[in-house]
Amino acid sequence: MRSVKSTEAHESEELLAIQSDLLERLASGASVHESLDHLCQAIESLVPNSVCAIMYFEPQQGVLKVRAAPNAPQSLCEKLDGLVPARDAASCGTAAYRGEAVIVEDTLTDPVWAKYRELATEYGIRACWSLPAYCYGELVGTFAISLSEPRRPTPLEMRMLETGCHLAGIGISRLRADEQRRHMEQKIQQAQKMESLGVLAGGIAHDFNNLLTSALGNVDLVDSLISGDSTTRPYLQKVESAILQMAELSRQMLAYSGGTPFDMRPVCLGDLIADMVDLLEVSVSKNATMRVEVPEKRPKVLGDPARLRQVIMNLITNASDAIGDRQGTLTLRLGAADVSPHELSKTLLGQPTNPGRYVWIEVQDTGRGMPAETQGRMFDPFFTTKHEGHGLGLAATLGIVRSHNGAIEIESTEGVGTRIRVLIPACTEEVSAPHSAVPEVVEYDEKGTVLVVDDEEYIRDLAENVLRDAGFEVLTSKDGEEAIQTFRRDQGAIDAVLLDFTMPGIDGAEVCRRLRAIRAVPVVLSSGYSEAEATHRLSDLEIVGYLQKPYRAKELAQIFLRVRQGQSQIHS
Repeated sequence: MRSVKSTEAHESEELLAIQSDLLERLASGASVHESLDHLCQAIESLVPNSVCAIMYFEPQQGVLKVRAAPNAPQSLCEKLDGLVPARDAASCGTAAYRGEAVIVEDTLTDPVWAKYRELATEYGIRACWSLPAYCYGELVGTFAISLSEPRRPTPLEMRMLETGCHLAGIGISRLRADEQRRHMEQKIQQAQKMESLGVLAGGIAHDFNNLLTSALGNVDLVDSLISGDSTTRPYLQKVESAILQMAELSRQMLAYSGGTPFDMRPVCLGDLIADMVDLLEVSVSKNATMRVEVPEKRPKVLGDPARLRQVIMNLITNASDAIGDRQGTLTLRLGAADVSPHELSKTLLGQPTNPGRYVWIEVQDTGRGMPAETQGRMFDPFFTTKHEGHGLGLAATLGIVRSHNGAIEIESTEGVGTRIRVLIPACTEEVSAPHSAVPEVVEYDEKGTVLVVDDEEYIRDLAENVLRDAGFEVLTSKDGEEAIQTFRRDQGAIDAVLLDFTMPGIDGAEVCRRLRAIRAVPVVLSSGYSEAEATHRLSDLEIVGYLQKPYRAKELAQIFLRVRQGQSQIHS
């Protein structure tokens, strides 16, 4: 009897030593994987002819994955990886399913091993004892001891199993916390990168639009000077076409940066997709079979129909390109679901903060799939894996989704295919367009004077030429300070102002306020940024018109002719 008590005391000391060792390892920052391997080996040393295994519960996939089994055959670990908890999923899967200990004395007769008896025979597993590991009431994994002979555990071995499970739970919880921290760091880095790229893309587009305004406006001026049958007209038309294509690229950069105007209204995505089906079918590869799955009940979102069509078209086009020359299937799905904060945290892109009802658009293909590196860059501006293309389609998609307070999920496996899901908050109420107060517009005689304020000389020259041709007198200022001085000096002669929004020194918003403090005057705002982005800073002021760069010479002239006629809220 003394010998048995002495053995129990010794093994109890061993268990305490194992516990202290694991805790010290984790506290010192040692590798969690190595610490869990060491735990398995330590328990194995106390239970003869045993092999220990620790499985990690993956909540997103709902499966158990082998995380530590240093002395188990690698082929066995591979076969057990991805075990789905169930009432008859061997010892570990059943323990995770029941939430209690599963003690199998003989794997060849116990019903929970019925589906895995060939596996047990192949690897000589005759007994397997397993316990589920929990942390704060949440299942995190399992700890198991398997033996090469059928038998029940002794009371001391049950203590070893319980101790091993407790320590495994601590280790797995640390592992999960580390993974969540890394995931959060990646999301923060991704958000910072997207924000930086968005600012860069918006800035480039703004400067690009200034140059295009001058180019397009001067093309219009030249066109007005040549005869209809001039041999130079076809060449001029080619220049115009190239400028308009560049303007489209600029608009896509602005879409990525969130700087495009949006016409937000309740939109039924099911109806939107139904209207697009014919167009989508002719847009996909001839080798791709397209399927559309839209439910009868079609929820609405608050969005811009044109931009949402662009999102769907971009996703379909990229899925078709992924299928390429081989036969494949492309599926467009629509649905709605209540999304929890935990589910939102899994989204790779976008920054939605409010859980609730979301409508989702999903495009899945059986194409080539993408490696992790490509998935991390696929929404970057100018990044493309195609032989042709400018790499702005998916970048614009991201900008549109972010502007709709949405998010994007990506799942891709090389050689299998890709699934991209776009989440947009559901619209529960009909939303009417905001009411804008009608500003007072000062009417003036036919020989009115316009003050043109822009820091770019070629823009000032263009506006001056166009407006003089339209019958206006024109004054120009190169910055906000000069504009205020000119207006104060000649305020009685100035009937309207063309004001650039973005200028060094005093910006357009401040210039507008200072001019209005001197005298009420109609102001037409102009910018390479979108109207929504430019005018939100002027919500306290009344703007009679907005010109989005690049604009045509005719648009510039017409907006001031309308202002001269006393019309208000004129937009290009």
